Amino acid sequence: MTQLGHGGGIAALALSADGEQLLTGGFDGNALLWEAGTGRELHALRAGTAPVQAVAVSPDGQWAATGGADGLVKIWNLTTTEEKRRISASGPVMALAFSPSGAELAVGSASPTVRIYAIGTGAEVTHLTGHKGAINAVAYPLGGGLLVTGSADGNPKLWNVRTGTELLTFSGHTGAITALSVTPDERYLATASADRTARLWDLRTGVLLRTLTVTDELRSVTVTPDGATLFAGGRQGEIFRWELANGASNRSLVGHAGAVNALALSADGSKLVSGGDDSTARLWNAKTGTESQRFEAQSGVVMALAFSPDGKFFATGGSDSTVHLWSAETGKEVARLVGHT
Repeated sequence: MTQLGHGGGIAALALSADGEQLLTGGFDGNALLWEAGTGRELHALRAGTAPVQAVAVSPDGQWAATGGADGLVKIWNLTTTEEKRRISASGPVMALAFSPSGAELAVGSASPTVRIYAIGTGAEVTHLTGHKGAINAVAYPLGGGLLVTGSADGNPKLWNVRTGTELLTFSGHTGAITALSVTPDERYLATASADRTARLWDLRTGVLLRTLTVTDELRSVTVTPDGATLFAGGRQGEIFRWELANGASNRSLVGHAGAVNALALSADGSKLVSGGDDSTARLWNAKTGTESQRFEAQSGVVMALAFSPDGKFFATGGSDSTVHLWSAETGKEVARLVGHT
């Protein structure tokens, strides 16, 4: 099935917690909501004229947030598709995350200050000051009340969002944080950096557990749900794989011919999907590191991807304005969401 949608490249995408809806943000200034199972366009959220660089869906599926290069954050009611709140961030929006309750939204932008807003009123709840560079990543551990942030200053931080206080700084990187990942059990934080290292931290204490050094700048990172294996995608196309119990580097996952911009694991940790500058997405056996499927995903760069909660399909989006839905079981394309030409 083919649907028409974005008139520009796809900068960001997010799946709802139940996997039934897909939200995409485009360079055309629009965010589109799709039925994930069929690829049917449900609603167009007219975010503005500036590229939509970040999107998020609340855990209960009631709210969506979009963040633009113009610094505007918009909060949408997904039941009515109405814009309910409009917030001005301090510079282009780089990252968004809903709290586990869905009551608050964390906003990372070109400013070094992270701001937390109440969904119900749009009022600023608190702001987190301490970084010295743009905020590239924000993530709420599942327990709530805490927030992890990654910045161009190279120092990830853990915050108490109730008090607005900095709890930990994870010191060691010498380059910008390009990606971070918190394990589902909230024990570990994995970070990737332009300094050519990935690092594993104890999320509760801030203790550095592993430093994994490579010969390439890293663009993406993820850790298996059991905390056993870390994957990091490099600028030259290699996916590095480490067993974290002993820090041993197993056979790298080789196949991409350009930067690996995004990585995602299935919920059970058995499958890894990657997307890169070479216009392909690849499905890997996460335990053996072997490539299972190769998808000619885009005619341009693959910039964003997400795995469904049940692990049955994944979505890819890129610079050619097309979103693809793929079956992780059969390798077949389920739907193609095509932008205007």
